[in-house]
Amino acid sequence: MSDSQLRTIGGAIEGILWNDAPVVLLRLNSAGTVIACNSYARQVVGRDMAGIALDRLFVDFLTSPTILDVAALAATTDQLRLHLSTATGSPVNLQFRFVAAPADEVLAIGWHDMPELTRLQQGLIELNDEFSQISRTAFKDYQLEIDRKAEDQRRVLEAAGEGIIGLDANGRHTIVNPAAAAMLGYSQDELIGKSGHAIWHSRHRDGRPCHEAEWLIHQTLVQGTAHTDCGDHFQHKDGRFFPVKFTSRPIIDRRRVVGAVITFVDVSEQERTKRLLHQHERDLKSLLDSLPSMVGYWDRDLRNRFGNHAYLTWFGIAPEKIAGMHIRDVIGEEHYQLNLPYIEAVLRGESQLFERAIPVPDGKGTRYSLANYIPDIQNGTVRGFYALVSDITSVKLAQAELDRHREHLEKLVAERTAQLEQAKDQAEAANRAKSSFLANMSHEIRTPMNAIVGMAYLLRRDGVTPRQVERLDKIDVSARHLLVIINDILDLSKIEAGKISAEHKDFTLAELLLDITAVVDVGIRSKGLALNVDVAGVPPALHGDAPRLSQALVNYVGNAVKFTERGGITLR
Repeated sequence: MSDSQLRTIGGAIEGILWNDAPVVLLRLNSAGTVIACNSYARQVVGRDMAGIALDRLFVDFLTSPTILDVAALAATTDQLRLHLSTATGSPVNLQFRFVAAPADEVLAIGWHDMPELTRLQQGLIELNDEFSQISRTAFKDYQLEIDRKAEDQRRVLEAAGEGIIGLDANGRHTIVNPAAAAMLGYSQDELIGKSGHAIWHSRHRDGRPCHEAEWLIHQTLVQGTAHTDCGDHFQHKDGRFFPVKFTSRPIIDRRRVVGAVITFVDVSEQERTKRLLHQHERDLKSLLDSLPSMVGYWDRDLRNRFGNHAYLTWFGIAPEKIAGMHIRDVIGEEHYQLNLPYIEAVLRGESQLFERAIPVPDGKGTRYSLANYIPDIQNGTVRGFYALVSDITSVKLAQAELDRHREHLEKLVAERTAQLEQAKDQAEAANRAKSSFLANMSHEIRTPMNAIVGMAYLLRRDGVTPRQVERLDKIDVSARHLLVIINDILDLSKIEAGKISAEHKDFTLAELLLDITAVVDVGIRSKGLALNVDVAGVPPALHGDAPRLSQALVNYVGNAVKFTERGGITLR
């Protein structure tokens, strides 16, 4: 049977018994004291009987105190005739039956000795028995439901990752889940019944005693106020402290604080992460503030969210004041209008790079900057942009200095080029003069040399001795060789003009070697040297430029004679 059905039946019975039935109904506890009475009982007695013991309510119990055992009265099925005391002092003679009720209570039913009342009394007894049976069944089901819910709660407590502690009104542990015991370093049995303050909150982190009145959880137990604290520390069994975030809520029964529930988590890792994050932020800020370049962030409304220390140098605005300022108020209206096209472009998601000249705050000079606007795009939406502005004043000054040096160098190069052109003209003029001189001198020398060759020829025809013929041949060969040299000197001018050309004629090797030996014979004989000629493997008839080949070989042999003191010379 459901709870609603039980409540319906109970309500009907209560209406019949307590409001309409002409019988005396008394609810008694196990000690025999009246808990409640119906309206008919108050009418018969003339007063409310709640709180009155049986020995004062029934005259018969004054003379027979042994029947005051309420349990024994409920166990018997006999009807008792008892005299009920009234407010006027005159007892009322009634028939009573005592029936056991739930929760160790007893229902006393009294009626006048009348047939109708007897039937009503019997019906009421039967109805009460039925209701008692229903109540016992419902109570059993209710107890099972409580046990099931208690088991569910136990499983939840064991599975919970956060620590859960239940304290009674005196601060002693009544519930400790496994997570709480593990974080505190105790077993659950070591904590149950022990004071929470004494075990894990008796001292501060610095070793000072923590009085119970300072304990926020104590305020929950005393004042019934809930508390949440993110900066407290609990003490582990090994003596170390660990940071926690806890919440304490009071348990209130009938407007009275009977305990508290504490939930907590160990935030050691979060605290370590927070410290690292703070250190990273501090390091990043120090790094950014040490940069000579301006580094800042501007949202879509062009409000500053961060600006490093360089803004103080560039615009005279301290980092702690720039946050929240509009970019127009930082860089000024003139530069804002100049930069506006770049700002609009970066807010469309397009990176920008440009140069700008910025006056120094004291008005003494100008700084040159290279600005880089980088869009901050999140999930396809531009949230703002980063501004990186570098000081390129030194670069600009160096570039200007370089331009001055380049102009000066170009001027020097032009002057030097003019000088070189002049020198070139002078050299070419000198070369022309030299060529003219060589041509003239070669012509002047060639004329007497030709005469010498002619005279040697004429002398040979006039009839001379063999020894004179030999000497005339040497004069002829030497003169001809000298003519070749003179022709070579003339060829220098041709070489400089790019007009030199080689001869292509047939000649014999023997004639060539004979001419060479005739030229160098005097030098060889004067130093007592021997000249050996090795022509093995060389064909006797050749084709080429015989004069130049002869000149080269004469030079080689002449050098050999010059640097050889004794022995011989071999020409291969």
